[in-house]
Amino acid sequence: MKRTIFRKEWDKYIGLRECLELPDGEYSIKPYSPPRNLEQNRLLHAYLSYIAQETGNDIEALKELMKKKFASKRKYVKLNWKKTLSTILERTSEMNRKRFSEFFRDIELFFTELGYPLPRQDTPEWLNLIETYGN
Repeated sequence: MKRTIFRKEWDKYIGLRECLELPDGEYSIKPYSPPRNLEQNRLLHAYLSYIAQETGNDIEALKELMKKKFASKRKYVKLNWKKTLSTILERTSEMNRKRFSEFFRDIELFFTELGYPLPRQDTPEWLNLIETYGN
């Protein structure tokens, strides 16, 4: 995602002064990306519910495991002049649609390799998955 950084110089941004009432300073403009939608979230929940039942695991534990595998960042935290490695998990509710799709694709590939493929859309297996687990 490309960001444009500009310094508020009204002579270069004609019309911006009327639209924005900002103090002098530097601002960043980035394209808007809508958050993940409810259909994406419902599909993830249905898929993880199915896998949880098939494997005897807790759905929340599976979701946290998937976030650790595919939606985590590692950063160093400095405490008392010592660096400690910290893991920060992305919240799925804060992912945009593209990022959530990437996250879901990684999960789908992971479980497909373990023998739990997601059924193809509009097949009886797909409809059964959505009807059974998609609430």
